[in-house]
Parts: sequence; C-alpha cells; structure tokens
Amino acid sequence: MTIREIKDSSGFNALYYAAFYGHSHIIEELGRKEVPYEPSKNGTTCLHIAAQRGHLEVIEVFQNYKEK
Repeated sequence: MTIREIKDSSGFNALYYAAFYGHSHIIEELGRKEVPYEPSKNGTTCLHIAAQRGHLEVIEVFQNYKEK
C-alpha cells in the first residue's frame, strides 16, 4: 500500500489532514507524491475544510495543486 492509497475509516487521506491543520508545505509535497484530491465519505473536500478553518495559504496551494 502506498501513501496514495491510505485513508482512515472516514475516507480522509494525508492530504485532507494536511489541509485541516494548515500545512501548505506538506500539501505541496503530497502533490509531488501524487496523493489524490478526493472527497471524504461525507462529501467534504480538502479545499472546503481549508476554507472553513481559514487556512488561506492552503487555499492558494490548492489553486495550483497537481497530481503529477
């Protein structure tokens, strides 16, 4: 199993948690590792949670997020 495939029981992956806690530098690295931007089981997304928590730098990173 790779970091791209790991999710918890709610469907949250490493990218989601990095967005939740405002770690934009980790989000950039996860993009390089091709971690997918996917909604959770309840339909929330990384961008949604970053906006809700006021992580403006994270929002800026997601504007250019690429799964290479």
